Amino acid sequence: MKSSNPASSDLIFENQSALSERLFGELAQRPDLDANALRESLRSGAFSERVARDFSGGVRSGVNGTPTVFINGVEYDASFEFEMLAAAISRKSQRHISEEDRPLNSGGFLL
Repeated sequence: MKSSNPASSDLIFENQSALSERLFGELAQRPDLDANALRESLRSGAFSERVARDFSGGVRSGVNGTPTVFINGVEYDASFEFEMLAAAISRKSQRHISEEDRPLNSGGFLL
């Protein structure tokens, strides 16, 4: 299932805590989405294995929500405001990863 407009993916992301057949039904009405492909993907479980694999990879890496940001392999859990994020990147780039920092194995967003 592919959408020509990332708005469908954004809608799923924004409503991830309320995913339901109703939401998928609303998505199927969008002109930028192939409703038949959506129904078939849901019916067949075409993406179930990939979703499970991505989820497991995230769990192994310490990802417990989205978005999760890692800077030099260390999870960043402060503000995503530009100034604070830029300062954190600058600080992390000035030092080596210490032993207590967790390395990034897979998943997450690497900066």
